[in-house]
Amino acid sequence: MNGIAGVIVIAAFMFLGIQVCRAGGSRAVVEREDIREGFSGFVWKYDGGEMPYRIHLPAGYDGKQKFPLVLFLHAAGERGSDNWLHMRNNAVWRNAWTNGPNVKTRDQVIILAPQCPANRQWVNMDWSQCTYDLDRTRISEELKAVYAILEHVIKTRKVDTSRLYITGISMGGYGTWDMLARYHGFFVAAAPVCGGGSVKHADKMASTPLWVFHGDADNVVPVLASRLMVDALRKAKSDVKYTEYPGVGHDSWNNAYTEPDFVSWFLSQVRK
Repeated sequence: MNGIAGVIVIAAFMFLGIQVCRAGGSRAVVEREDIREGFSGFVWKYDGGEMPYRIHLPAGYDGKQKFPLVLFLHAAGERGSDNWLHMRNNAVWRNAWTNGPNVKTRDQVIILAPQCPANRQWVNMDWSQCTYDLDRTRISEELKAVYAILEHVIKTRKVDTSRLYITGISMGGYGTWDMLARYHGFFVAAAPVCGGGSVKHADKMASTPLWVFHGDADNVVPVLASRLMVDALRKAKSDVKYTEYPGVGHDSWNNAYTEPDFVSWFLSQVRK
């Protein structure tokens, strides 16, 4: 490609609002799509295909002040490519961060919410099992894409990296545990909801502030999944918080994300 042609190509990409990046050794392209209810939509192209995601910037975001970031991993029922199902079905979670009852903690974080493609999983495991062996389970292309998106957002937005948080429900609960184990030390605090992880790797996340949630009547992901992780963490000297809801089924996220101090607990966690 000669110099003139190269300039034309670069100009074309700038005109289309497309940024070309590198992630995990493969080319990734981020395209601007739309804004819905305060969440900007994008698409990340990676080795496994395309991953839609949404970003919310706080009302006070001015491109100068840094803000905490929370990553949300949705459940299996929100997989797809419309870049909205994972937002529509999780209004309780969105509301906790953007319009919670505590004025001091309301709309104080950058929110990142990727959408897992149909027929894919955040973690390549059998969900009927309460735990799995991380050493024998390859990281999914989807979680690698999530991490690449996260790195991109940190580079292109004013993110306070001393306050990087993660939470997820069901399939996303497994994804939360998996990311904590594979990228240990990256996240400052986490709240896995009705998911399970690799018990033998609990020590890798023992120093991370954790608040774990599960309903004891969950017939999709057995409550044993969280109990095993919490027990392993406590043996590793973690001060993990664990809230188990009596009589609550799989949708324990409705309880977790309406806990009065859920957001304030996160915001109080800062990397030392």
